[in-house]
Amino acid sequence: MKYKNRLIIPTLITTSLLTSSLVANADEMTDESISTDEIEVTVNENDETRNGSVNVEEMPSDATDAIDDSDSTDAVSQEAVHDEMAIHEETVDDSNTEEITESNTITDTEENNTEDISQNDNLPETTNNVTDKAGQDDDFAENDTSKKLTNEKVKHESLDEVSKQAHDAKLISDEQKIEHISTDSDHYEDSTFHDTDEQDNQEVATDSTIFEDTDVSNETITDEDLTSNQADHESEARSFSAPENISTFSTMNLKPEANNVREVKSVNYATRIKDENNSGLYSPVTNNNGKNAERFLNQTLFISESTKVNGSTYYKILKGVDGPMQGWMKQNDLDLYNIFNHRKHNETLYVNSNHKNDYLLADPYGTSKQHVKKLKDTGSSTFNATETLKVGAVTYYYGTLGDSEGWITESRLTKQAQPKYSDARFAARIPNGNNNSGIYSPVTSNNSVSANRFNNSTLFITEQADYDGTTYYKIHNGLDGAMQGWMKKNDLQIFGLGKVRNHSGSYTVKHDDFDLYTDPYGNLSQRIGSLKNYKNTPFKAEKSIKIGATTHYYGSFGNQKGWISNAALTKYTAPEPPVSSPKVQTVKYNRSLNNVLNTQMSLSTKPQAWVNGGGWRNATRSEVRHFLDTSHQKGGAWDYTFLNLDQRQGISSSVLNSNLLNNKGILTNRGSAFSQAARQHSINEVYLISHAILETGHGSSQLAQGVKLDRNGNRSNNGTTYYNMYGIGAVDHNALLGGARYAQRMGWDTPEKAIIGGAGFVSSNYFARGQNTLYSMRWNPGNPGTYQYATDVNWAYATGRNLKNYYDQLGIKGQYFTRHTF
Repeated sequence: MKYKNRLIIPTLITTSLLTSSLVANADEMTDESISTDEIEVTVNENDETRNGSVNVEEMPSDATDAIDDSDSTDAVSQEAVHDEMAIHEETVDDSNTEEITESNTITDTEENNTEDISQNDNLPETTNNVTDKAGQDDDFAENDTSKKLTNEKVKHESLDEVSKQAHDAKLISDEQKIEHISTDSDHYEDSTFHDTDEQDNQEVATDSTIFEDTDVSNETITDEDLTSNQADHESEARSFSAPENISTFSTMNLKPEANNVREVKSVNYATRIKDENNSGLYSPVTNNNGKNAERFLNQTLFISESTKVNGSTYYKILKGVDGPMQGWMKQNDLDLYNIFNHRKHNETLYVNSNHKNDYLLADPYGTSKQHVKKLKDTGSSTFNATETLKVGAVTYYYGTLGDSEGWITESRLTKQAQPKYSDARFAARIPNGNNNSGIYSPVTSNNSVSANRFNNSTLFITEQADYDGTTYYKIHNGLDGAMQGWMKKNDLQIFGLGKVRNHSGSYTVKHDDFDLYTDPYGNLSQRIGSLKNYKNTPFKAEKSIKIGATTHYYGSFGNQKGWISNAALTKYTAPEPPVSSPKVQTVKYNRSLNNVLNTQMSLSTKPQAWVNGGGWRNATRSEVRHFLDTSHQKGGAWDYTFLNLDQRQGISSSVLNSNLLNNKGILTNRGSAFSQAARQHSINEVYLISHAILETGHGSSQLAQGVKLDRNGNRSNNGTTYYNMYGIGAVDHNALLGGARYAQRMGWDTPEKAIIGGAGFVSSNYFARGQNTLYSMRWNPGNPGTYQYATDVNWAYATGRNLKNYYDQLGIKGQYFTRHTF
């Protein structure tokens, strides 16, 4: 009986420890941490080992290292285990073995005491009982993790009465030793951040001016700090190392292999990868090859554990405070920053209005890669905080802003509700005199000053603030005036305010009961003077602005500048220069009338006459003579057939538009183009207009409206549109295509180009040869039969008649004439 008890009990405990060792090694390879909730040993009726496992919650590797001081190999360990298993098999096979039942269980009450408080939330482990700068205790600190695994007891039942007392005594002794290790382990967990660490952090945080704008990298943990920190950890690990003699196993070689045991420490840091020259991410930490960590450059990562492999320190990298594990990185590749005071924090805060262009962050101390969105784009200034922590000296809060969640640094927040600002643009007046709440500065002020001095002024608004349920406007005394403060919306009468635009124009006073003001829509205090003083002086406008439905002009009466309502003004038209008496020059040709008539009648292209009802015919000799003989061509329209066309009249484009080019199809309001053509080619602008109106059928012909041609001169809907205003090149057999192709060759792809370019053609092809009148253009008496503009015998008279009508519409007469005689 004694033999059986001596063999079975050590064998069971050995098997239990062996199983624990195997489980611990497996866990280390996967989770790299050891966690045990209970110890249970059961011996059944056949003396078979049912369960045997030892779990130590967060058991630091320091304890294991303290137990194992030798460099024993796998072979030695496996041999010892094999011997124990062989003894156990022999014992179990003994038919005389008596039934022995042993069980170790943990009661419900004791199990509850081991509950990990971290299950209640997802916060990472942080330093407990951290005192802030003011020396106050942290009310929201997490429960002391040293409460875990306390009062753990092992119950023993159903032992053989012969060996029960001895076995119980030995088991209780073992239980006390295991319980001592668990207690020290808990103490180690609780001491993850030592007093020295906390003091270092507090020293960093003493400068209250350090916020997010301060580079947290100043708080980087140095190698000296890490060495000191690790030394503290090792000292603590030694304080709970197992005793040399453990129950009946003191004579057995149970030292684990050194290469399979690593010290894993719980730490709490933020980190950034120093640069792209790093050794990468390792997973598992014992892997010889690191994977590229480029995707994590320029962003803040987080560290939960550290360990050493082959003399190098590695850190477990998390993507986010509570994010997934990404692998392990070497200490030399990282900049480290202390994290502490991580706790729940329920408070309503407000975004400081001076930082509305800053960003909500996905992680504390986040970079541009971790921006969620701009604070102003969340649509809210109320931040509902639920967590807080410190990175170095900078405090961050986590919570919701509008429909977004993220982290904000403390310096961007305030406990006082902030105004919500937005752009606004109005003109305003104070409608009720002294009956208002006054001017506030700043908008959050509880006190205001009187606004009486602005009762007779037009004010200008550039910004709006919604604060404490009231809308305020930022007011300026003048369009470009200084900011005066904030007034409540209900105290103002507001008007829409447009943008200031450049405007050039000349005006005269139409209603002299208006005034000139320093500001648009000015009031009494902004009045410069009455328009009665400027009634006969033109007003030259420089810019304009619209207030409500009224346009106001800024400009000058001489040297006096100011603003005027457009209702007081009318367009200024400069008086035309007085027209002098006509000047007539007579030119006599050396040919007789009959000689010239015979030449005209002998041309291959005969002179043409229009048939009433439509169509053309060859003109008779008498018809040709009638239009060729100048002796009777006097007065009325005949005079304008001798008008000099190579001298401009200097008529303004506005007069041409209003008197000659109104409702003339494509020629409508093209006065500026005709005026430019007259100046550029020294040609009479009234003639050009008359000529164009005649050739285009009052601006309605297809050639004038434009013809689309491709690059080869063929008509195409996808081609470029070309214009011809004088019918140049419009040969009789194919007038439309001929005129369009000529315009294409000349590049007349706009109506203005056709007007100006056509004038150049007339000037160079006719005026340069001395054909500067309608008569000479048609008949060319100096060289009859050549360079004749038209074949119609009536062309010069018909065009002259139009010229006279246009001069009559203008209220002026032609000035320069050249009459031809035979």
